Amino acid sequence: MALGNGHPVDSPVPFGDPAGGKLPVDYLIAGSMVLTLDPQGTAYRDGAVATRGDVILAVGPAREIEARVAPRRRIDGSGKLVIPGLINAHSHMAMAPMRGITHDVPGVIYSIMWPVEASLREEDIYDLAMLGVVESLRAGTTCLVDHYFFMEEIARACQDAGIRAVLGHTVMSSDGPFTGEDQLRAAFDFVERWHGRSPLITPWFAPHAPDTVRPEWLREMAAASGRSGAGIHLHLAQTEREVEVVRSRYGRTPVEQLAECGILGPSTLAAHCIYLTESDIDLLAQSGTTAVFCPTVHANTGKVCRAAHLMRRGVRVGLGSDCASNNDDMNMLEEIRMAVAVQNTIEGHPGALTAGQALRMATTVNAAAIGQADRLGSIKPGYQADLVLLDIRKARWTPLINAEANLVYCGSESDIEMVFVAGVLVVENGRVTTVEEDEVVRRGAAACQRIFDRAGRAMPRFRNLPATVFADGPQGVFSTDFF
Repeated sequence: MALGNGHPVDSPVPFGDPAGGKLPVDYLIAGSMVLTLDPQGTAYRDGAVATRGDVILAVGPAREIEARVAPRRRIDGSGKLVIPGLINAHSHMAMAPMRGITHDVPGVIYSIMWPVEASLREEDIYDLAMLGVVESLRAGTTCLVDHYFFMEEIARACQDAGIRAVLGHTVMSSDGPFTGEDQLRAAFDFVERWHGRSPLITPWFAPHAPDTVRPEWLREMAAASGRSGAGIHLHLAQTEREVEVVRSRYGRTPVEQLAECGILGPSTLAAHCIYLTESDIDLLAQSGTTAVFCPTVHANTGKVCRAAHLMRRGVRVGLGSDCASNNDDMNMLEEIRMAVAVQNTIEGHPGALTAGQALRMATTVNAAAIGQADRLGSIKPGYQADLVLLDIRKARWTPLINAEANLVYCGSESDIEMVFVAGVLVVENGRVTTVEEDEVVRRGAAACQRIFDRAGRAMPRFRNLPATVFADGPQGVFSTDFF
């Protein structure tokens, strides 16, 4: 049996108590298959992972590790697979109200998303974000990169649920649902307020896109990023309209406009990168900017980032889910699989993007993109204890010839039994432990209903739109002909 890329490494990991006693640890997952996704492709058939506090203390053969540690809780890993926690490099956790109503519509950002978002209120956002966070945790995401309005509420939801997050308050100077100087100030205030405040939350700047943010604001955020070390997360070359607006206003491509404003660089995540010229690709590669491929959304809208081509040209390409509209879920295992299928389709041959490459896009590459390659994305001693445990004793996993391939092509959210973030068990038996899931769903549905009610007063298409079919929730008749 080959594990991952076929590197068998059942060698002991050097650690232990110099006095000869067993080291106390919090958790020991023993007897499992382990894919570390370290640079050597280290994998263990009968492995173990020990954690203490928020870090991984040891990983190696089960016999070696068990002989040296005294766990507070031992988890039987027989028939299980341990992988690093997945990282979602582009998301909008609070966009649940658009789930299921944005498909098959041209120009959906401008015709549905922004009009609905104009009905958002600060008091809605925590409950909406919690829907996305719970969904993400259950699907094995331990770190997300999010970009939205009312970011303070999203940060609270992430902290309360126990997910790691890189967050930025969306800034728009024109066109969108919330614009103006107050949004720019809110973005700066958010970065200052959350800097060093929580080990789980990393604040970034989040200008919306080069067509919706004036150049002087882009330059101001670029300068602040350089001074503070906070990264930048934005949309880039996402739509034809964006390209046309930037060209008409500034005589440049969107990528050229960001380069002129000082935005491009190794601490910048640029989501989508669909409408690029070859010279744009050169600018991205030379600057070290990360392009983020969102395969399901791209496939559903019919316009796709040429991720494999960008990678060959030297651009770092990460992976994201985008939002609960045009996706419509937050499942990074699905995105990994879709990434392979979409790139092979547009390039016309298998192997354009391999399973191993796609898996690393959602782990080690995304970790590097957010400046945390030395603590996230791999299972290594000293790294953060962000782990996912999957049950692989299932028909679709049989036979297990290549663990990486089975994970990418056969793995499912339903396989996930446990998720750890910073050493805390946040999912057990497939349920989130840090919040009451049923209450999250009830509150999230109620928030969606409030938004539909507000939107319906301005737009008839949203009137009488039900947010849930629960017996004790808002009622209505679902239509397959929304428009």
